[in-house]
Amino acid sequence: MPSKQDRGRTQASPPRPPRRRAALARRTAFAAALAAALFTPAAAAAARPAHRHGKAALRQTYIHEEARLHLAHKNGSSAIVEEGSAAGTFSGSLSAQLSVKISTVTGSVVGYLKGGAISGNVTATPHVSGKYVTFKGTFKLSHGTGRYAGASGTAGFYGVINRETYDATVQLVGRLRM
Repeated sequence: MPSKQDRGRTQASPPRPPRRRAALARRTAFAAALAAALFTPAAAAAARPAHRHGKAALRQTYIHEEARLHLAHKNGSSAIVEEGSAAGTFSGSLSAQLSVKISTVTGSVVGYLKGGAISGNVTATPHVSGKYVTFKGTFKLSHGTGRYAGASGTAGFYGVINRETYDATVQLVGRLRM
């Protein structure tokens, strides 16, 4: 039995069994990771509201999306609707309604991205070479939904269409305010 002098002092605790030590180590590691995640500058920035004076805070974003499209349907001799998946800066799915004529390619493009969608109009100059039509022009972003609300800008629009199968590959490259 401890004497009156030893009662207030702490004694060294006996060593913990290995399972209890491992559980304590896991809880400590989890708490440290949670604290690091919550208190880093990136977490603090993410916690701040993304709105300034009632409008979403937009920033210039460099995009490079490439989509592989296939014919969804054809309307007449020059209007086609292409659909497929896009990969690159955002990735998602893409739908393009194009009118391909001798001197111009025009139409609209909609990108369905995580957290919203963007849409805009395209104008390009085609070049025919055998069974392929290549084109180079611009994409003008006109509308965004969800996290892309208020998005705007112009990007390069490039592509190639196989005139026999109507398979297409298109690229959007440039800077947009998103």
